[in-house]
Amino acid sequence: MVSVGTRYRFLIVICSSWLFACGPSADQRGEVIPPKSAYSQLQRPGLVVSYITQLLRDSDDAHLYFLRAKAYLDLRDYLHAENDIKRALAKSPGDVDYLLVSAQIKSHLGWYAQALEEAKALESSGYNSSAMYLTLSEIYLASHSKRIAATYLRQAESMGVAVAEKPYLSYLQKMVRGDSLWAMQSIQRKDLTHSHLSDAFFRYHMPRMSQLNYQNLILAELKKYPLDPYLLLNWGRFLVQLHQYDRAEKVYLNVFRQLPQNPAIMLELGEFYTRLGNNKQALVYLAQIPTQSGLYRDALFSQALVYLNMGQKSKSIAMLDSGQKQFVSDLRFIQLRDRLLGKRLDSTTILVDSTAQKSD
Repeated sequence: MVSVGTRYRFLIVICSSWLFACGPSADQRGEVIPPKSAYSQLQRPGLVVSYITQLLRDSDDAHLYFLRAKAYLDLRDYLHAENDIKRALAKSPGDVDYLLVSAQIKSHLGWYAQALEEAKALESSGYNSSAMYLTLSEIYLASHSKRIAATYLRQAESMGVAVAEKPYLSYLQKMVRGDSLWAMQSIQRKDLTHSHLSDAFFRYHMPRMSQLNYQNLILAELKKYPLDPYLLLNWGRFLVQLHQYDRAEKVYLNVFRQLPQNPAIMLELGEFYTRLGNNKQALVYLAQIPTQSGLYRDALFSQALVYLNMGQKSKSIAMLDSGQKQFVSDLRFIQLRDRLLGKRLDSTTILVDSTAQKSD
């Protein structure tokens, strides 16, 4: 029998090169170490998860949780990755590697405020790496702070990003320059191995690719990454496009379980149920979007529309009043309010600045 200590040391050596390709069966409880030749094949993070799970039955070690969190991240299973990195940080809160992975996971979950807090704490500690700067730029771009995102992208580039991250760096650079169309068009199919680029690719190509080709391609990717909530989200959007609303609803709810407390998913679910005429269910999700989220103003305006659909004009106006006070540059609130109150609109306020609707 191989001792726990021996198995653990062996795991560290193997995980450092991240080339797992085989694992022990579930009933062996990790007692049998696969031969060295088993690790010379292609990366298999699913087997890493299985192997580490066996070791965790005998050793509640922080580094094992960290390694499994990284494997879950590769599998695009972000909620399980978050659970594991939380355990690792609880046991070793000062570890900078753990904190970086935690920020990356939270960014994937769409928990940008928490991700930024962790990434900034890491930066304040004196730690620097291209991965940290890339994560910071990603978070700031998601928060519509392009100038700050550009600063971190320059720092990431100056330090040299990993080869696998270079297409993503190029994509982010185009996005911060405002070349979003070119950024989307530049994504190639070989880039679909990168989770963020995969999401952007399928969002961009949904209305531009034939339905049959789109379906075949996204189902092929879902076969490779069945736990990716963003692939699943794009599949749900595709089903909406096909008017298969019952199937789409099941997909959306599955996505929400995988990305809880994600404001963008809450907003999309709210808009989905509004489209179906299920106004009460729409309000359930729209009302959950926190005020500090960059999507709160859109949620507020959507709630005003839902109450209007329900025939509750007074509640709709109350929402519009609140939105008008909080977001004075967003003309949607005052225009709809004036229409409901029968006021004549000033022709100078007809055009709404779409950029003001999406950013502070």
